[in-house]
Amino acid sequence: RLFAPDPVSADIALLARCMSPAEMASTTPDKLPSEGWKDISTPLWHRFQEKRFSAYDRMARPNTNTLRSLMFGVPELAQACKKGSKEACTAYDDNLKAVRKVTMPRLTKIGSAFCRDLDRDGTRFSHVALRLRDTEGLPWSQRYDKPRAPQDVEIGLAPIDEDVAPMGMFAAGGAR
Repeated sequence: RLFAPDPVSADIALLARCMSPAEMASTTPDKLPSEGWKDISTPLWHRFQEKRFSAYDRMARPNTNTLRSLMFGVPELAQACKKGSKEACTAYDDNLKAVRKVTMPRLTKIGSAFCRDLDRDGTRFSHVALRLRDTEGLPWSQRYDKPRAPQDVEIGLAPIDEDVAPMGMFAAGGAR
């Protein structure tokens, strides 16, 4: 997806919000808090750019690839659908639903690792809320213009996966 016919034209990031039992009592999956979200993707990419001979690239791939799957499903089906194939559109819709069903547990594990790093004894947080941040890129000719505002998409709310071990990778909401 780096080159034609459909190159990547946006930055996507996974945001997480660790929720305490008290916060859970006052929230619903439809009304998540507006503050306190932490971007857990971008710091990994920035660290990779600072240190090319490191594992940050590999650590960021699971969330980035899962987010891309969540957004796009199988790109070839989307392209065939755009060209007018009704069968491809039906297959693409079915595939997107199936992919979205599979991605939530993966993203929950990533968010759980983040929350477990912030809560080593496991007493502060019970759930993790997940959000996708999509920032559309600017064409090169507009590179000095005001950046576009990011669009946030709620992914969901899930109990922290207790089987996920703290990774020691996240400190105060970002990558070490």
